[in-house]
Formats: sequence, C-alpha cells, structure tokens
Amino acid sequence: MLGTNQPDIHQLLLSVVRSLVDDPDVVEVEWIDGEEATFLRVEANASDVGRLIGRNGQTARALEIIVNAGPQRSGRRIHIEIDRRAGNRPQT
Repeated sequence: MLGTNQPDIHQLLLSVVRSLVDDPDVVEVEWIDGEEATFLRVEANASDVGRLIGRNGQTARALEIIVNAGPQRSGRRIHIEIDRRAGNRPQT
C-alpha cells in the first residue's frame, strides 16, 4: 500500500485536473492497481484532453510529478492515463 493515502492522491489529482479544464463537472479519475504500478485514468471532454496532455506531454508529465511527489513506502510509481469521456468520443 502507498505511504500516502489513496483518497488524498485521488482528490489532489481530481482538483488539479478540474482547475485546468473548461468543463470540470465531467472529469472523472479512476484508481487502478496493477501488478507493478498504479494507474490513475483521467477522463475529460474531448475538447479538454489536449490541454491536459499539453505540448509534448509537458502537462501530463507535470501531473505525474505531482502525484508521485509524496512519500511512498512500496516504491510503486503512479502513472496517469488521459482519455476522452466515452460519451464524448467522435462518431465514426
């Protein structure tokens, strides 16, 4: 288990992401424990995804730095995946 409280990291990322997007009410963050790493899947409107990734992925990397800055006893890294909300994907 992480040294930092899971709900605290989840809430921190949710707050930061919501402050960056145009439509904060549709943002969701899902915590996924993998075998070797932990993933936080961020879902936002398609129009906000580019803003969350940033130029050359700079914003996404900054978000990972923020969530990995806390003390962790297990040594597991937290990775962030940014995706469009399923209901907002373009029709093909």
